[in-house]
Amino acid sequence: MATFAASETGLVVRSGGEVLQLDAWGESGIRVRATLGASVTETPWSALLEDEVRTARVEIGDGQARVSNGDLTVEVTENGED
Repeated sequence: MATFAASETGLVVRSGGEVLQLDAWGESGIRVRATLGASVTETPWSALLEDEVRTARVEIGDGQARVSNGDLTVEVTENGED
């Protein structure tokens, strides 16, 4: 069972010991990071240049969530399917 939570910059999804973090990035982008464990850690050797903090629009529903930034919307479902 997945849990969805809004964050300051996007969405965090936790399921089966995995964490998926989706953050607003740039004008119409989403930065996607995933890890096994408690949380995604910031790494100084990231391939992405620093960006200003942006606020994403997050909608959480029954078994699914959406995060939007600019013209881009990403939908995550609990079972990974439509």
